[in-house]
Amino acid sequence: MKSANREPRNFILTAIVVLSLFIPNCATAPSSSEGKPVSSSELVEIETRPGVTQKFILITPVDPVAAVVLFAAGRGKLGMAGFGGKPTLARSDNFLVRAREDFADHGLMVAVVDSPSDQQARGINSLFRISKEHVQDIEAVASYLKSKADLPVWLVGSGEGTFSAANGTINIKEKIDGLILAAGITRTPLSWRMHRTHPQGVIDMRLADIGVPVLVVWHSGDKCQLGSPADAPILKAGLTNSPSVEIRYFTGGKAPMSNECYPQSPHGFYGVEEQVVSAIAEFIKSSGK
Repeated sequence: MKSANREPRNFILTAIVVLSLFIPNCATAPSSSEGKPVSSSELVEIETRPGVTQKFILITPVDPVAAVVLFAAGRGKLGMAGFGGKPTLARSDNFLVRAREDFADHGLMVAVVDSPSDQQARGINSLFRISKEHVQDIEAVASYLKSKADLPVWLVGSGEGTFSAANGTINIKEKIDGLILAAGITRTPLSWRMHRTHPQGVIDMRLADIGVPVLVVWHSGDKCQLGSPADAPILKAGLTNSPSVEIRYFTGGKAPMSNECYPQSPHGFYGVEEQVVSAIAEFIKSSGK
């Protein structure tokens, strides 16, 4: 796959917020009953490729210190819309989507991305996640965030979302400042077309091309057959040009309410979301020093 490391076209840079459902901006953010400032939230839609648009929920805390782009697992089809003055989601069970406000509480600007308009029928599969078209979508979102605030932009993926996050980090070097891989896919099934070129999933991507800090997080009790916490050191070994690579394991949480590869299980950090987000935020902030 050819690198998409190039400046986006003008139509990306002049992207328009089509669905503006902005709750007062961060300069005038309201306060909670305890007097603590709360984040603003809006649904944004930008053009990323000719005739293709990308929706994402943008959460802006007061005085953000960095920005994170969150890529949900599975097909990444979240069904974003806007009703009653704030964004809504048809699907919000994924770990990163559930924890989106937690990221903002740690002073991070948050972009939760939906599948792009040309992939809305079925959502995005693993092959699209490693495509150059997806890189263009990710770059457009990163550019939009940079236009809102001059902040470091980190890509964060869980499950299949780790393909998206790694792909963007590999190919958008000048705009991406760090990478978080949560419960990555490291063992692709024979039935996946991707298996022919990436039997080890993220491990078989061009990890040596990543030159930014990377944090790998896993729940020690993750029993999903698509990846294992035992694979984290293998991932780390492939990140030969990253200036900093750390692995964090988590334990405990709530009793599983879904099967072992679904969100309400250790694979989805069920019940330890706040601990995981806190560790991610700490790594991001410490890497910016």
